[in-house]
Amino acid sequence: MELSQMSKARIRLLIYPIQFDPDPSMSIEHVIECVVQKDHFISIAEFAASIHEGLDSETQLSLLIPQPHSEVVIRSFLSKLLDQIT
Repeated sequence: MELSQMSKARIRLLIYPIQFDPDPSMSIEHVIECVVQKDHFISIAEFAASIHEGLDSETQLSLLIPQPHSEVVIRSFLSKLLDQIT
């Protein structure tokens, strides 16, 4: 399944703040505070739906923005973030 353009955009918003973090899983609270709770145009449910779609897709999420993390690291970060917001 290919990831929708809307979900790609939302996932980019979530990955951007952690792109240079040595351990993205340590920045989940920061991403929730700075992106998920601050963006008044995207609901938490919409972020969660996009994360679900991304994790279920075959799209390489690690390639959505230039950053050094592996696909495993990005998917792990998104999975942990999803657990925190749902």
